[in-house]
Order: sequence, then structure tokens, then C-alpha cells
Amino acid sequence: MTTEQLTEWLAERGPLLVEEARFDDPVLRLGGRGWGLTINASWRVLAADRTFAFSGGMVEATELVDSLIGVSIVGCDRQGLGLRSDPTLILSDGRWVEVFSDDEGAVPWALGGSREGEQVGHEERK
Repeated sequence: MTTEQLTEWLAERGPLLVEEARFDDPVLRLGGRGWGLTINASWRVLAADRTFAFSGGMVEATELVDSLIGVSIVGCDRQGLGLRSDPTLILSDGRWVEVFSDDEGAVPWALGGSREGEQVGHEERK
């Protein structure tokens, strides 16, 4: 699964309202009605002005992820020119969640939907 495919998946379903946000180091989980996203990689949140807000490397991250509840994932873009599996999630309040994989052979995230258990991401690249 590439970031481009994730972008298409999101476009078909519209914004995803974040109703749950949990960080159990090293895994970030976001979810809502009919969907769930699991990120097992380094990540950070950028403020609307693109300054650093917080990341999974911070002691306070467990509490800070609560600020993601109530916003929606409205889009996705490839994070830089590097790996095609590193998404930037665009949030309705202008913030970004950037994901950084450390293994070129794996997708470090999985997104499950409500269509008969469909799942995208989290697969080995061939």
C-alpha cells in the first residue's frame, strides 16, 4: 500500500472523524466509527503553521494525543520524496501527522475500514 493508494481510499470515504486517540509506545492508534488506524513507526504532529507540536518520543505524548480527538483526517500526502509508504495525514484543524518508517521493505501502518473488514497498509513490499 502506497500513500497514493491511501489518499484514494480516504477520498472515497470522506473525512474520518477521530473519536479515539491512544498512544501505547511505540504504537499510535486513531479511530472512529467504522475505521481504525494503527501506526507502528515514529511519528510527529505539526501545528497548522508547520511548527513542531509533539511526537511519540515525548514523555507527554500519551496525554497530548488526546488533542487529536474531535478533528477529522481530511487528506493524505506523501511525506517527502523518500519512501512511498510514509504518509502525512492532513487534519481538519490544519495540523499534520507525519509518519516515518525505518524499514524500506514494510508499510508501518494499517488502516481498517467498515467494508467487510477491509484493511489497507501494513504489508511487506515485494
